[in-house]
Amino acid sequence: MSMTVKRRKDVRTPKVLMHKVADIRGGVSVNVSELGDDFLPEGAVLSAPVSGVCHVVKVAVAYEAAAADATSLKVKKYHQFKVNDVITLDAGGASVKITAIDKSNASYDTLTIAEALGAVALGVALVEAGEEYGYYACESTDEGALKVVTSDAADGQILKASVTPWRGEGSSPNANTYVVYKTSSLKYAPLAVNGTGKPVRQGENLDTDAWLVAVTKGNTLPASVAAALKGVINY
Repeated sequence: MSMTVKRRKDVRTPKVLMHKVADIRGGVSVNVSELGDDFLPEGAVLSAPVSGVCHVVKVAVAYEAAAADATSLKVKKYHQFKVNDVITLDAGGASVKITAIDKSNASYDTLTIAEALGAVALGVALVEAGEEYGYYACESTDEGALKVVTSDAADGQILKASVTPWRGEGSSPNANTYVVYKTSSLKYAPLAVNGTGKPVRQGENLDTDAWLVAVTKGNTLPASVAAALKGVINY
């Protein structure tokens, strides 16, 4: 009988759980096919089970600040994002696709995004969205509609150069037309946090402990994610 030995380089992974109070009895299974890293860290956010399987609510923490027009973002390791995932600064904002991921640097990963998301501050957390959202062409009667102008935008108007990310027909809106800004939502609803760091092996099950009530320290999360984790206190 043959034996397979799998080795994994020992790395410093984040420890964020200070107190564990109440978990999902029996633990949970996590969908690994969606994960873009080989390790699921302690404190990773998990969704409610869908057909018996939980999904990771993917979060990336900015390794350095990025300008408003940046289409390249440096983020900390263990974010789990993959190419073609959709990312946003938080629910309710614009969201764009990730077109490339460079993991060659030992300290951070570089995400290339299809369009700029706006200024990203050092240490800010970004999260996975369900769809791409931004400006769309619309009728002027739509709530929140803005008239597009080429210069001297007044109340109820927006500069054509500021209409980004653009999701309507064609490459950009025409001047003197109307657009409306549609906001993004989280791809998965947060429910619990992962209690134990686990290796991720594609094609295998990942079973772990999911904590509904706990205290964490330094677990950087977007506001919408933190608000959904009602039993988790982070400081």
